Amino acid sequence: MRRSVFDILRDEVVGSLWLDLYAGSGSFGIEALSRGAALAWFVESGEDGAQCLAENLISLALAPPEACLVRASLPGWLLTDPPIESGFGIVSMDPPFQVSRHADQLLRLTSALSKAASRGLFKPGALLLWEEPSDAPRPVPPRFEEVDLREHGTSRVRFLRVLPPETAA
Repeated sequence: MRRSVFDILRDEVVGSLWLDLYAGSGSFGIEALSRGAALAWFVESGEDGAQCLAENLISLALAPPEACLVRASLPGWLLTDPPIESGFGIVSMDPPFQVSRHADQLLRLTSALSKAASRGLFKPGALLLWEEPSDAPRPVPPRFEEVDLREHGTSRVRFLRVLPPETAA
């Protein structure tokens, strides 16, 4: 699936500012760096995931400012001040399946994504890659529009674009 996503993104990755949410091992952000992203920020709260990611970054000699690991909970981190002034251009997000299937958690996540877009965490036109179970609800956060959907067995990836402020509903 990751290869398919990067084949689609081929022209957008080089020079991009990448944000990997619910990063786990960091596979999306690390792949982005290997394909020419300018930097990648990884947000992970799980102890095992953060430890695995830290080890992966060390083994690949990836360090700030190119690769930054943030140990923080989501969606709360989305409501903090944006860490880079220009905003992220591509965001990959692979929340735990229980978040994708739990209405209250999903509502908190979509609300936080919308607020983060309003506060400048993402560039206008930024792309959000949302990996989730193929049978999960498909909410689209305010300030985003779904532009593509790819099914991969029991998972899917939705491609959502951040709308410019004047067109956001």
